[in-house]
Amino acid sequence: MLSTPRWVHVASLSQLTPGKPKLVHAEAHDVVLTRGDEDVVYAIHNVCPHEGYPLVQGVVSGAVLTCAWHNFKFDLRDGRCVLGEEDVRAYAVQVLEGEVWIDIAEPDPEIVRGAQSRALVLALREGRVGQALRAIGRGLLAGARPEQLLTVLAAYDGRVSEYGSTHVVAVAADLARLLPGAPGMGDPDPSGSIERPLTILAQLVDTICMEHGRREARPVPDAVPWNQQTGPEALRAAVEAENRDAALGLLFGALAAGERRDTLEPALFELCADHFTDFGHTLIYTEKVFDLLDLGGWAHAEGVLGGLVTMFVEGTREDLLPPWAGWRKRVAELSPRLPELSGRALRGGPAWWDRVALIHQLLDGKPGEGITTLVSALEEGVPVADLIDALALAASERLLRFDAALEHDPTIQHGWLDVTHLVTFAHAVRAAQARWDSPRALILLTQAAQFIRMHKPLDLPPERRLRLVAQGGGVAAALDAMRRRQPEEALGFVLGIGGDELALDALERGMVELCLQDHAARPIFAYHQLKLTLAAWEERRALQGDAAAMRPVLAAVRYLAAPLSERRLAGRVQDTLALLAGKVPNTLV
Repeated sequence: MLSTPRWVHVASLSQLTPGKPKLVHAEAHDVVLTRGDEDVVYAIHNVCPHEGYPLVQGVVSGAVLTCAWHNFKFDLRDGRCVLGEEDVRAYAVQVLEGEVWIDIAEPDPEIVRGAQSRALVLALREGRVGQALRAIGRGLLAGARPEQLLTVLAAYDGRVSEYGSTHVVAVAADLARLLPGAPGMGDPDPSGSIERPLTILAQLVDTICMEHGRREARPVPDAVPWNQQTGPEALRAAVEAENRDAALGLLFGALAAGERRDTLEPALFELCADHFTDFGHTLIYTEKVFDLLDLGGWAHAEGVLGGLVTMFVEGTREDLLPPWAGWRKRVAELSPRLPELSGRALRGGPAWWDRVALIHQLLDGKPGEGITTLVSALEEGVPVADLIDALALAASERLLRFDAALEHDPTIQHGWLDVTHLVTFAHAVRAAQARWDSPRALILLTQAAQFIRMHKPLDLPPERRLRLVAQGGGVAAALDAMRRRQPEEALGFVLGIGGDELALDALERGMVELCLQDHAARPIFAYHQLKLTLAAWEERRALQGDAAAMRPVLAAVRYLAAPLSERRLAGRVQDTLALLAGKVPNTLV
């Protein structure tokens, strides 16, 4: 809808010197007037859209004004940026009987949002973080919904990333939980401030600009008609055959037919059970992505889900590698029994079962013993939720045992990022189990058991493991120790909080805020800090009343407080030298 003009008198033509900018004020608008040839007058906003410096201090040459501060150049006729990044607002001008009038009517918000959406895509493609944030900020001020923008960013990532969705899609879902108005996050700022949503959205912009700059969207196939009865199995077969076009065609056909979460989520969980793909990322992303779409809207589902399905097709199927051979054999033997085992768990379990033994086997048993104990518990009818508790606690313990010296050894291909996945994967198994009503969901538990067990070589030896001692100091001291990268101090202060729920709530909020405030330099480390922190506190809630409920949180605290080796360039050099010498990378897992 076009705005009704609001013409305001701002100057007399006689007050304007040709080629010399003049600042005038029109209500809340600071406007630069410039007189050109034949008494034509141009009017643009005084604030440079780059960093806000006054354009009135710029230099005019013909119909182009150059900002004195960073040399951005703007066409005075329409505000278009001819050198630099983004356009400046231009105002319509009338000169009537020697008097200058400008139209200060605000453009329709829908037009502004559309323009900023286009500006955002341009900035992301060019890898310009600042420009992207400014486009997002202007869109928010024009009424764009932050949860919708999170979905837009996840869809962009899904369309352009080389091998399918990256951490952006999972982190977008996590960030949506932190927006004002989300459960537990308080109401939106009544002042209209966009600081919080902009801070949240900025977490994704950094990665997209860094990883996807100048990368064009992948070509995609046309939609294939979707059959409700055979479609899920056809999708599964296409992914198994690594036929990306066939898989995407089926997905797009399902979306065109109106299929949503009820159909598509279980179809993707089936793919997660088929293979342990890309270090567990496919399950971690799948259990989050539909929450994001439900909140931000399905308008961009092709980009979001298309990226995820591409990841299923293109990702490394680690369960086909030699270390997983024993697991493959065991799962093949179990598959015919899954309905029976699932039914036993539904009938309720024994009055007592040995959780400690299962955790011990997962952490310290021989290969395969953890899965054997897990299956025995299923045969006894132990509830699946109780088994997932054990998996989460074992994963947390593995992170607390991690030998942090490996993080800084460039000759070894392992570090903190490896072990954080154990907790986030166990949490994803819990989420999937709660939503996916299928006996095949039990396969995900066996994946987690294998994943946890195989990382035993990254443990500290028993004599060097952390000795956790509670100490006073409270939440502020704990967060300060995390900022200073002092893990043992941080863990001691957290233990000292005990069961004070108000203090623990403050600790949770503080840890989340730490993740959003540049606590890590590289986005991938920041993402894992946030994902682990949120998963750890969710696991504590799932374990509520359990004496070990704080173990996942302690695992997250240790990671947030750990000194990190983020650049990893020395490791890349060592990998290259090994390759040139005819060797494979040095791995312990």
